[in-house]
Amino acid sequence: MSVFFVSSQAIHNKSLTIHGPLHSHLTKSLRYRVGDSIWCVDEKRQRYQVRIASLTKQSLEGTIVGQQNGPPKQPVFIGLGLSILKGDHMTWAIQKATELGVHTIFPIMSHRCIVRPDADRAQSYQARWQRIALDAAQQSERWDVPHVHLPCDLSTFLASHEQDMKFILVERGTPNKTTAFSLDEGFQGNLTIASGPEGGWTDEERKEANQNNFHDVTLGTTIFRAETAPLVALALIQSQLGEFG
Repeated sequence: MSVFFVSSQAIHNKSLTIHGPLHSHLTKSLRYRVGDSIWCVDEKRQRYQVRIASLTKQSLEGTIVGQQNGPPKQPVFIGLGLSILKGDHMTWAIQKATELGVHTIFPIMSHRCIVRPDADRAQSYQARWQRIALDAAQQSERWDVPHVHLPCDLSTFLASHEQDMKFILVERGTPNKTTAFSLDEGFQGNLTIASGPEGGWTDEERKEANQNNFHDVTLGTTIFRAETAPLVALALIQSQLGEFG
């Protein structure tokens, strides 16, 4: 069951009004009709069961018939610096990172990236990736939507973080690496992962990351594809934090 994100300003007493792209998606793509029920969530982490009362070409009016409070926010804020991948690989990585609970995504133009949006197209790329994150959050019934930032170069990304813990994913056999994220279920604070492109980081990029207090970490003996590595890392982190039961 998908949960659709709405603004709390669209809610008045026991009614909900939906306009714009979500209205079109619900009525034209998903073909909801009067009498059907949908679930919506707002930025206050309130989830509503809504029965559609009326439909016009411009709006959907619904009656709230049930309400749930969201669970407490995870005490760890996870950021993912994701080197921009080509084609559907970027889409897939954003979708799955969203499902795995990442809170914010920073598209990085690293040295070996094939796709490098220029300034004129950066906002259109960001908007598309943000829609992908929104769709994935709705499909996976999340209580919030990750924020996807504008693309930036690696130096800008590294210099803009003062997180409690920072890691850069590197290949096996790299000196001074660790195979653990050194977390436990009691960890709280900010955590950032930097994941490289097809072909990996250059030596200069790894050195710059280390100078900015990013710790090398490997995912073991297997060499993962660029779109797989960050997801393995996120799954390991969430497991250590006790998010998987």
